[in-house]
Amino acid sequence: CFLGWFLLSIFGGIGLSAAPLDMILSFVDRPRAINESTYRQRKKMVGLAAGVLLQRAEELQQRDDDMVEASKGSKRRLSWGAWQANRNLRQVR
Repeated sequence: CFLGWFLLSIFGGIGLSAAPLDMILSFVDRPRAINESTYRQRKKMVGLAAGVLLQRAEELQQRDDDMVEASKGSKRRLSWGAWQANRNLRQVR
């Protein structure tokens, strides 16, 4: 019983002193408003990154479709070396 009260007093005191400090630091580090030109610049950068990601996704989808079509023609699975060679040939094209 004594140990519980002792630990409560120690950790309770730490919590009571840490809560206001945490709130003050949250206020200091809050998000700030940005001007319109900065917003447009960041929006353009995010748009460019999204376009690159979409293009890469379409390339991967096309490569996956090509692999499915290639595997439908043959009844056997390609070995790892044959698959890599086939993949390297497609990348050269």
